[in-house]
Amino acid sequence: MITCPFCDFLGGHDVCETSKRIASNIHATAFLDGYPVSEGHTLVVPHRHVASIFELGGEEQTSIWNLVTEVRDRLRQRFAVPPDAFNVGPNDGIDAGQTVAHAHVHVIPRYRGDVPDPRGGIRWVIPRKANYWNPAEADPFQQVEFLDFIQSLLQHGEFASTYKFALLQALSDLSLELDPSRDGSTRIPLDEIARKFISSYWEHAAPFHFADGTSGLLRQNSGPRNISVIRLISEARSAFRTLGLMKQSRQPWNSLVGDVAGQVEAMPLFKLQTIGRKHIDSLYANHLEKGAIILRKGVQDCFRRFHGIVLRLVRREWFEMVRKRNPKSTGAPLDLAEFMFGSERNQWPGIRPILREIQGGKCFYCDDPLSRNEELDHFIPWSLYPNDLAHNFVLACRRCNSKKSDNLAPSEALDRWLERNTIRGDRLVAEANAIGLPCDARISAKVAVWAYERAEQEFKL
Repeated sequence: MITCPFCDFLGGHDVCETSKRIASNIHATAFLDGYPVSEGHTLVVPHRHVASIFELGGEEQTSIWNLVTEVRDRLRQRFAVPPDAFNVGPNDGIDAGQTVAHAHVHVIPRYRGDVPDPRGGIRWVIPRKANYWNPAEADPFQQVEFLDFIQSLLQHGEFASTYKFALLQALSDLSLELDPSRDGSTRIPLDEIARKFISSYWEHAAPFHFADGTSGLLRQNSGPRNISVIRLISEARSAFRTLGLMKQSRQPWNSLVGDVAGQVEAMPLFKLQTIGRKHIDSLYANHLEKGAIILRKGVQDCFRRFHGIVLRLVRREWFEMVRKRNPKSTGAPLDLAEFMFGSERNQWPGIRPILREIQGGKCFYCDDPLSRNEELDHFIPWSLYPNDLAHNFVLACRRCNSKKSDNLAPSEALDRWLERNTIRGDRLVAEANAIGLPCDARISAKVAVWAYERAEQEFKL
């Protein structure tokens, strides 16, 4: 014989019934849920055993809903901090989530801040359809699926070269820099991916000094020849001292972007999402639309939310592959990881004079006079966005730079930084161009907004 826990309670067989009971009337009783999702979570249960609330008569249903109102009023009086709102309703049927086959209505008190964003309420019973106000935002289930896919990709995907690592890094960075479409998907042009590839591999295409005293390009694949992108960039480096100077030379730059785009399309773009023999279009459809891939709804948001995690995972695996392919790199004078992913800021002494002039010879953060120990700092930390852009540089005293470290500066510093780049941006660009330092005011501002919004969300959590 199958027993009903609600009938047991109503029949007086539950030893805790007195303390759990909230209210009752002729046809229904309200008592605290045994597995509450919030303080005061209450069930309103009809005395007659039926599976569905729609099997109740008119008088019984009236009693149920009258008792729901009474429960709401009592819960407001029961607690020192009364509920701010309520979710009310039944789960009617197994496929709607009903687990006890005795009709009942949930009265769930809600408290301001109990979840980061309560919008949608009961719509979240089907998470994929809940968020209609911001289709670009990934729901919690998609976020977990995204991280699981990235982990599976790195653990079980085939990596004959480092191209797939560069592609994941490019998608992650471009997700910070580009805007989603109205339907929540994100168009990422192939040329933009190629530009990111060139930035990622530019330093890799310089000779590395190995532990045995020899030097040469790092091997980044398992084949007899190095990857084509390295060869293309190495040839470009012979004519241009810095990436920034090459970007100013339109014809060679566009030619290199086109050549690299061809390599990206031929090699990693449509092979990235293959795990074993199975292809999973989790991030984007496996074809180009007018020269671009289209990130699926919510994917850009996932890359933005987990940018730091994705970057660390990708770079760890990238480093390990290069280390194994280049055994003589162990014990080299320059750390391999620093060579592959380190900041280039020490290579830009030429930007210091203009920053000193713009800042009036004072530390950007504390406004004290700068000394000879001034330090070049990424306003948005390198750990969050590892790219050298002129607009992101400030001069700081050693004390402030050490204190800030890999953290964001206070929000008032953000306002001053944005104002500086707006008012003195042209002057900064002119000096940056002269020394070949890349600059992009729009991307710098978008990344800054992302970083501070991310910090604000984490603080709320």
